[in-house]
Amino acid sequence: MKKYLSLLFVMCAFPAFYTHANDSLVNIKKNHKITLSYSYNDFPFSYVDNDKPVGMAIDICRDVVEQLEKELNIPHIEINWVGEKQSVTLQKVKEHTVDMTCS
Repeated sequence: MKKYLSLLFVMCAFPAFYTHANDSLVNIKKNHKITLSYSYNDFPFSYVDNDKPVGMAIDICRDVVEQLEKELNIPHIEINWVGEKQSVTLQKVKEHTVDMTCS
């Protein structure tokens, strides 16, 4: 079930930003790094606990990164987490300052 949620998330998130997603995938493959934004106060979806992002949306994003590692044949992708207000996370994707949002 978790695997299908990750797939659904990717299918919903990527089409709106196809060009950016394609550029992001090229950069992820090249640098083995991804920048993910999340809402730091959107319990239970994404929030901060012990200075780390947690929640259901964070778990899904981690699953997406694991799938990217497999698909791109990369042993480990480093995640750079960017905490923002809910209203800002999608704008960061549009501005190409993050690769994907997890909120």
